[in-house]
Amino acid sequence: MDRYLLFIFLFFFLEQGSSQEVGSLSGQVKNVKNELPVSGVKIDFYRDSILLDSIITDINGQFHISNLKIGLISLFVQKSGYHRKHINNLVIQKNQIGRFQFYLEEGDSVVKTNHYASGGEKNNTDLNKSLQAAQSDQLNLNDIQLAACVIMCYKVPLISRDATNLATITRDDIKNLPMRHPISIASTVGGVLTNEQNEIISIRGSRSENVTYFVDGVKVQNFHAVHRSSLKQVQVITGGLPANYGDVTGGVIAVNTMSYSDHSQYSYENYNPLPIESKNYSPEKIEEHFFHPKFETESYEIIYENEFLNPTSEPLSTFSIDVDKASYSNIRRILFQGERPKPDAVRIEELINYFTYDYEAPDSNRGPLAIHTEFGICPWNKSHQLLKIGMKGKELDIGKKPSSNLVFLIDVSGSMTAENKLPLLKQALSHLVENLDKEDRIAIVVYAGVSGLVLESTACSNQSKILKAINNLVPGGSTNGAAGIELAYKIAEEEFIEGGNNRVILATDGDFNVGTSSNGDLENLITLKRESGIFLTTLGFGMGNYKDDKMELLADKGNGNYFYIDNFNEARKALGKELFGTLYTIAKDVKLQLEFNPKKVKNYRLIGYENRLLAAQDFNNDLKDAGELGAGHTVTALYEIIPFKSEEEIIEAYVDPLRYQKIKTTTKANSDELVQIKCRYKLPDQDTSTLLVYNVPFEFSSNSADFNFSAAVAAYGMKLRDSKFVSNFSWDRLYRTAEQNMGKDKDGYRIEFLKLILEAEKLTTKKSN
Repeated sequence: MDRYLLFIFLFFFLEQGSSQEVGSLSGQVKNVKNELPVSGVKIDFYRDSILLDSIITDINGQFHISNLKIGLISLFVQKSGYHRKHINNLVIQKNQIGRFQFYLEEGDSVVKTNHYASGGEKNNTDLNKSLQAAQSDQLNLNDIQLAACVIMCYKVPLISRDATNLATITRDDIKNLPMRHPISIASTVGGVLTNEQNEIISIRGSRSENVTYFVDGVKVQNFHAVHRSSLKQVQVITGGLPANYGDVTGGVIAVNTMSYSDHSQYSYENYNPLPIESKNYSPEKIEEHFFHPKFETESYEIIYENEFLNPTSEPLSTFSIDVDKASYSNIRRILFQGERPKPDAVRIEELINYFTYDYEAPDSNRGPLAIHTEFGICPWNKSHQLLKIGMKGKELDIGKKPSSNLVFLIDVSGSMTAENKLPLLKQALSHLVENLDKEDRIAIVVYAGVSGLVLESTACSNQSKILKAINNLVPGGSTNGAAGIELAYKIAEEEFIEGGNNRVILATDGDFNVGTSSNGDLENLITLKRESGIFLTTLGFGMGNYKDDKMELLADKGNGNYFYIDNFNEARKALGKELFGTLYTIAKDVKLQLEFNPKKVKNYRLIGYENRLLAAQDFNNDLKDAGELGAGHTVTALYEIIPFKSEEEIIEAYVDPLRYQKIKTTTKANSDELVQIKCRYKLPDQDTSTLLVYNVPFEFSSNSADFNFSAAVAAYGMKLRDSKFVSNFSWDRLYRTAEQNMGKDKDGYRIEFLKLILEAEKLTTKKSN
């Protein structure tokens, strides 16, 4: 009986202790222009650059968050169409509720604010002045947020907030704790009780046998074999168990250990392996010897760069269009990490098509797409020529847009824990939801060790319900992507909209490590599902274990598109106009076939599109899958040409003379035609293709800004691939070509490209030295 009373006392004491060292914030967000409440505002709470929690304002623009540890925090406030705010040094006081309201201004730039008071905003960074003002005005310090604060009562903090039912203890937290065992670390969370033997007694009153333990998504009996030095994070879930934990009835303690793919965040400079005979090493000695070598498991499909071909022996060049743009943002991420991308990570056609070009839309009477050409001097080799082919899809009348039936398939496995994965994904999806029409419908499926439906198909008129479901997503477990894909397609089929946009949107780092994982099995699965009229879009996140090849494969086989999201700006781009254009497909199975005139062209080379090449006979085969074109989208392709009169010899392009026949040209070869371009496409609801034919004259044009800029992007991709075709084109010339041909740069993407050129040049110079 005495032991039972002691247990109750300890439980009550710890719960009281946790509440005594926390405070709360509540308030309202309004539009500064009309003072109306702003709903759907996302507020992220940070302390020391660590994300504590995220909430969304309700329909009245109000929010409340409790159980925040006392001390200073920062807020990042954002909503599409408004200035973003980064608010520093808000004070959380013990057992107090900070109440305030502030205003958002329409726009999209960042505004920093340091001081808040109830009823409005003030700018004052001087602590003494703030304190004097508060004292002289006899203000309640509950209602004022100071720019800085001396914390008068601060004990060893609890790791997380009870209000969210999830406590996440990060690697940085673990390094600062005196505990070395996962159980001890977990016991720093309010409501978790242990005994002297370092065993869990209870999580919020549940029986000890109902507490479940996971290591990297695998259920285990205990953590005896896990040392602190190998811990990446410890999560304690005290209630509201997510779907990926199946039939667990009590609390959960989930451990994610360090893996090779985490090297970008946690790595030691020196390789210092632990000797096999180390059983008697002290914990300190193990910590000292623990190492994490720089090693990654990112995977890319091998690319063999296109060579020059002879139009006599290789008269036809056939390929599928491609509107994916993932390679560009992935390369940007790698460069900003201070590394040069692998050559196979560089898909030049995706770099070129990351940018939009000024093509005229098709005439309403001439089908869903128009083709434009431009012919001029090649910037990186003045003795060569460059042919630019541009395609533009028709714009949809806003009033005639079909409704969308979307199923978000979200990876919540342990590999999605990093800030540039699931947290960024949640921001991106929230942004997308805000831009959908009220009639559109959304469902959310999550997958990890198991798959589950966390939001049934819901009309976007109920935006708050959808945003709440997104905000509640948490990572944990291993990855069974195939099971999730099957469930997502099943729900999409149940909610199918005739004549609408029916699509699964898969968001993941592509690390399928449980279940159907081979590329062949995944390809077969997606190919079968696309026949139902449901397309697939893939959104890639993260680094280290990123599976680019699988993400591209799934999108291609699912008749969809592939984006890589490395930051919130890219999320706004990809999940804004880019994604909406791909949602509304205006032509499918779009293929191009070019026949060059051998009297005008000695050799030709398609730049990029290596994994989109088709056999000549595939062009007329309507069963052959090809790319899709979305409403208002543009597609650009470049051909480098060696003129017929050139004395340059390309040995690789020639074959031995034929013994039994002689190739002859027709009278058309004597015309002024440079090339004939043929295009085949199908309307979204048809199975038979339509043929378009364009004869391009041999006429030089004054190279437009778009022509030169697209050439600069192509040269940039080739230099990243160490291509022999641009070996004499310096980084300086490349930069000047891009800089002098910026053209229209409404969104600033071309200016950013100049920065990427400088970054690549710096890393190339460093490597050569």
